[in-house]
Amino acid sequence: QKGFSAIAGVILGLVILSVIVIGGVLIFKNQQKAQPAEQDKTANWKTYKNEQFGIEFKYPAKSGNVANWENTPGTVPFVFGLRINNVNGPSSSADVVFRIDDCFKLPEDFKKECSSSFVEGHPGVEKTLLINGKIVYSFCLGSGAGCYRRYLIIHGDKLYAMSQHEASKSLDAFVLDDIIKTLVIFR
Repeated sequence: QKGFSAIAGVILGLVILSVIVIGGVLIFKNQQKAQPAEQDKTANWKTYKNEQFGIEFKYPAKSGNVANWENTPGTVPFVFGLRINNVNGPSSSADVVFRIDDCFKLPEDFKKECSSSFVEGHPGVEKTLLINGKIVYSFCLGSGAGCYRRYLIIHGDKLYAMSQHEASKSLDAFVLDDIIKTLVIFR
């Protein structure tokens, strides 16, 4: 009699525990169904890919054209540059610029920008993202309303920079964040 009631108690305990576990699983699954999955904002974006420089990134489909960005006389020359025009749509004047610098070919006073210790010591620099195993430094150039976002990645002997163009104060900052998150450097 005593052994039977002990076995019955264990069985009853297991049944109660099973009901609790199964109920918890069902509640958890129903809660997950009720919450909509986060949509990939970049799913319908265009893709820019350049085999020569080993880069790929997405940008809004509503953007204007992607055009080569030429070196301007009197500025620090870069290896490769491009501009995404009207990134917020046809009625915007917001542009994003992307450039690649060869650290060995930069003028002496700019070579320090290829050093992570220099970049990390720059006022306002944050290491905000890790993209494909690479640290992305972000900071604001200018101040207050005149501030525009810039991202830097040091990869081998190259310095990759993406920023809002100086004259494009209307750029939605989150668009630039979303673009840089899609960047793939495959060289």
